[in-house]
Amino acid sequence: MEPDIDSPRNSAVGIDLARDEEDARALSLRWSARVSLTPRILFVNVFALAMLAGGFFYLDSYRSRIVDGRVTQSIREARLVAEAIVAVPQKQRPDLALKLAQDMGARLRIYDKDAKLIIDTRAMGLRNFVLQDPDKQDWQQAAARFLDAVIDTVVGAPRAPLYRERTSGMAWPDVRTARAEPKVAATVWRAPDRTPVITAASAFPGGGVVMSTINARDITQTVRVERFRLGVVLLIVAIVSVLLSLFLARTIVRPLRRLARAAVRVRLGRAREVVVPRLPERRDEIGMLARALSDMSLALRARIDAIEAFAADVTHEMKNPLASLRSAVEGMAMVKDPALQDRLLAIVRDDVQRLDRLITDIAEAHAWTHN
Repeated sequence: MEPDIDSPRNSAVGIDLARDEEDARALSLRWSARVSLTPRILFVNVFALAMLAGGFFYLDSYRSRIVDGRVTQSIREARLVAEAIVAVPQKQRPDLALKLAQDMGARLRIYDKDAKLIIDTRAMGLRNFVLQDPDKQDWQQAAARFLDAVIDTVVGAPRAPLYRERTSGMAWPDVRTARAEPKVAATVWRAPDRTPVITAASAFPGGGVVMSTINARDITQTVRVERFRLGVVLLIVAIVSVLLSLFLARTIVRPLRRLARAAVRVRLGRAREVVVPRLPERRDEIGMLARALSDMSLALRARIDAIEAFAADVTHEMKNPLASLRSAVEGMAMVKDPALQDRLLAIVRDDVQRLDRLITDIAEAHAWTHN
């Protein structure tokens, strides 16, 4: 007999299967289907930290703005120094240059029209421009320079040329530019300890040039302090993020694993031995899932018990007519009396009818339990 595909029960089963397939497609994660929840949670939080680490790119632009501002200041100071030098007599120029260099915190050099050095504040005893030797600094400064180099490489910051002393004024690009055109010029250099050195030159009437040189170590120190603060914030946020990720993994992944192990044991036929945790303290979706699985396992256990009891009853009910039928069949082979044979044959018919009724009852009970 073929099943009725148009019956209400089959239609409901088809609808449920269609919904299950739709839910499976909606919940499918092709890119992470084989990745555990714990690394996924960690990845999401670490990705947010990586976005926060983009602040190091901001520090590079922050340093560039400071350097640009200092270059503009150096150009303005060089122009003012040139105007002040021209405004005083020749004999007063060395003293004025020395005083201005002290106020500016820079080294001043004045060249004549032939690019000959005529005034140098360092030769006059003012040593306010001294480059630090990186080989004589402690390990902390070495570590800071290493971090500077790493971050500059990562962000792609342009590398300034290395600062070197020059004997001739025309060897300086700022002096050549200032002499060639009636304007000022400035260049950013790199000291041996990776701090910026800014030179600025301004021409004055008569062909002379004033050049100022300053080692702006404070810019590097400011950037390093901000980088240290950002690093501390990132470290604290990273620790908190990892702890929160582990907390989420503990509260989500571990209960799911316990439920999965219990479901596997039920599937392997150990339903009587398994106690599915109900997690009564959980009021979220995981708690709902735990209680649903626990109720399902209890219902499965009750059905298994009912099936076993039903099988025992069926076995007992079938053994009686089968034993009677066996005795009657064996007796018919030995009995010669026709009357006795008729009685044994009647017993056989009665036992066959009993077995037929029993099988019919079993079929009806099976159909009822599945409806």
